[in-house]
Formats: sequence, C-alpha cells, structure tokens
Amino acid sequence: MAYNRGMGRYVVFTADDFGAAEDANRAIASAHADGVLTSASIMVCEQAACHAAALARDLPKLGVGLHLTLSDGHAALGHAEAPRLVGPNGRFRRNPARAGIAYWFRCGLRPAIRREIAAQFERSERLGINLDHADGHQHLHIHPVIWDALTEECALRGIRWIRLPVEEARSARRSDAALGRRLEQAAFRALAGRCHRIAAVHGLRVADRVIGHLDSGNMDEARILSALDGLGEGVSEVYSHPGANADELRALTGALVAERLRELEMTPVAFRDLP
Repeated sequence: MAYNRGMGRYVVFTADDFGAAEDANRAIASAHADGVLTSASIMVCEQAACHAAALARDLPKLGVGLHLTLSDGHAALGHAEAPRLVGPNGRFRRNPARAGIAYWFRCGLRPAIRREIAAQFERSERLGINLDHADGHQHLHIHPVIWDALTEECALRGIRWIRLPVEEARSARRSDAALGRRLEQAAFRALAGRCHRIAAVHGLRVADRVIGHLDSGNMDEARILSALDGLGEGVSEVYSHPGANADELRALTGALVAERLRELEMTPVAFRDLP
C-alpha cells in the first residue's frame, strides 16, 4: 500500500488504551512528555477517561483519537437503551470474535451499533477532546458493519484519519508472532481493499503501514528499532501499549529510538499535523 507517497517520511507513535486506568494514563503522558510518543487513542467509557482527558488538555501537542470499543469494555449506551448490544453490567461481549459474529449475523443489532458509535464520539466531545483519528479496541473496528458506520461518523465529524491495521511481513519477526495474530492479519488483508475504498468514499486517509499488531505486547526497543529501519516513504503508524508494558514505555522514552529517527530523517508527528 502506498497512499501518501511524495510527502516525505512521517511516523506517528500511538499509545492505545488511554483512559483504561490512571496509572496507564500517567505512563502514556510520560511517553509523550519525555519521549517520542505523539498520539494516544482514548477509551471514552472506561474508568479513567476523565483523567486521560485532563492530562491531554495539559499536553497540547499530543494528538488524541477515539479507541472505539465494542468488545471487552464498557458502553456509552445503557442496557435499557441497547439490551441486545450491552449487558446488564453495562459491558459488551468480552470475546471480540463472538462479538463480531453477533454483529454480522444479528442484523437487528446494527442500529444500536450506529447509536453506540455516535454516543462514544459525543462522550469524547463532552470530555473536551478534539479527536484527530479513530481506531478500535481489539481491532474490531475493521469488521465491515462497524467500519461502514465508523467511517461515516468520522466524516460527519471532520476526522480525517482511521487505522487500517495491515502489517507488512517484514515489520515483525513472523516466527515470533502468535498463530492467532497471523490469522487475524490474514483476515485484515482480506478486508483491506474494501476498507480502503469505503474510507476513501468518506474522504478518510489511512497510513501506508501500521506496525504493532504482530508484536502486540512486545513492542520493545529492539522491535521498534527494527521496524523503523524498514519504513519507507509516506506515513507510518507504530502503536503500542506503554500504559500496560514497562518495556514499551522504556522504548518510547529511551534515547535510541529518538536517535534512530534522526539518523533516518523521519519526522514524528500526530495525525492532525500531517499535510
């Protein structure tokens, strides 16, 4: 994929699960203030979302996107508003595969999914967050039903960037990647063409490459450095979970990644800063 050729070499370093817990939020803020992190994706319905929003307001250079949650997390709508989508405990189905199957075969859920997506965007607005991108918890946003609704909502709200998590084979040591993740990548690749066409219809852009899925939970310094060496022209996104993983936090705040960026003449940016 080469969607942004001819515009230099940019890399967006994103932290997922902003808002999941206050300790995680503080780690993400540190990765930005003291390291190369340029972006964070917020779970607006989780317990520390307000804390994350407050931190973001004090970090004006940190780009923030919606980490759309439709599995293994809390909903914006209540059980009474969407009883077949949201459990009595206010949470979605825990398993993303089972959630995805339900969202495909139970057509009656689709209006509730659209309302939930809109409600999560509205909650981000109430938190005072100006979103510059969107992605999804457990990558469930690539599901055709969700992708179509999400891209339409992004277009309505002026959001220009959405994550298409197709990872190049050379960006991770495939022998290290779990079989489940390799199978997920096969599914992502099968959906990629359709996803890009739908995004383009709504005027949304995707990065030329996204790195972080095959090595999810293990995006340490060595893996990030290896990934940077393989990046080409255009826009790349490298995402990780520094709020949950000390090695990933050290990688983003250590000197080696920043030095390699300078050597490679790559510019770290937030999505909103891209031309």
